[in-house]
Amino acid sequence: MNLGLKKWMNGDAEPRDFYDLLDCRRLESRQDVLLSAIDHAHEFLHNYQSHGNEQTRERAMTFQRRLAKARWILSDPARWSDYDRGVKDRLKAAFQHHPAPAGGWSEDHVKTWLLEEHVLAPQRWEEVFEELKTVKPLPPNAPKEVELTEVLIADADDPSGDLPGETVAKISATMPVCFKEPAAHLP
Repeated sequence: MNLGLKKWMNGDAEPRDFYDLLDCRRLESRQDVLLSAIDHAHEFLHNYQSHGNEQTRERAMTFQRRLAKARWILSDPARWSDYDRGVKDRLKAAFQHHPAPAGGWSEDHVKTWLLEEHVLAPQRWEEVFEELKTVKPLPPNAPKEVELTEVLIADADDPSGDLPGETVAKISATMPVCFKEPAAHLP
């Protein structure tokens, strides 16, 4: 049984990523494990699709769509690699914002942080550790987030007809600051 899905179906919690959705360790590298987890999650959610509560049914359908997207991404090596790169970038940002333990970060501290707090697949911790060495910790007075604004111009030939031609929309989001300089605070 997928304990993560059971928890999310019974509450407002959301998975951090596809690995969390599948109740697998983050950056799991065995595709058969992930695809099997998708199949089990679909089976688990099937019971909720005819639930008496409309919100529960809608939530189940939302998770079913996420599972379909997870299968699409995790079934293709290039898309999976791109997805994992994004997961690693979020880990780097989280590491950058995490206060260092007393005495600074040791290799053991980083390993524990990755394996326990971020549920990283054990076979990938050294790879991620090497990438964390490129992250410079934030100075104490640095902003924790920056505002990003992206301008999107809809295609005038949009076949769906959902977007009028030359419509300009601004989308703002806050993103963690991540400096990519050598991290002297790691061994």
